[in-house]
Amino acid sequence: MKDWTLTLLLAVTPLVACGGGSDEGTDVPTTRELLARERVFAVDGDDSAATLHAEVRRGSKVEAADVTLAVTGGAIELGADAELLVIDDLSITFGDVALPVDVFPAQLVLTGIHAQLARTLHASAYWSLDDQRATAFATASLRLDWKLAVAGEVYPLGAQTLDGLDLAFGVDRDETGLLVELGVTAGGVMWSWADVVALGDLDLTLTGRVAVE
Repeated sequence: MKDWTLTLLLAVTPLVACGGGSDEGTDVPTTRELLARERVFAVDGDDSAATLHAEVRRGSKVEAADVTLAVTGGAIELGADAELLVIDDLSITFGDVALPVDVFPAQLVLTGIHAQLARTLHASAYWSLDDQRATAFATASLRLDWKLAVAGEVYPLGAQTLDGLDLAFGVDRDETGLLVELGVTAGGVMWSWADVVALGDLDLTLTGRVAVE
């Protein structure tokens, strides 16, 4: 189990309830009440990160390296519906990635990298008793669009739909508004060229924020 998955689970388990309710006698809306209307969380690139595994085969020798992708922006459309947390959309943009020159035989740069939720996600919500925090786990699909720049020439790579991704996310609040933390992993090869170059094993963590009245 990924560290972020365990953290989300431990944060909610002591007070978890699939139902729950807000404290009586208070006019302050709970997180659950606020999410009755879908909110758009802006992805915070400074608190988000992604890594991608890259391999190149030269004869019988395989060289590999993990490359870091800078998250440059995105949005998470999240709401609560009865006992579910619903992500209607998830959009992420990444900065360019220069593949390691000590591994690859040319100046290769991944560019125009964008990921989008392939279909609406519904996940059972585990709420704290005060309805301020929730955790959910689900299987998701992401569509990945990207391009490869070779010595300044840009070549679109085939769009990939990544199915069966393990996704865990939690929603909480602080003094400024609502906070969502999301983690997703895509195991295996996502793209390959002529059995020479292979890219895969995406590991992604996102933090999104939205202000509330």
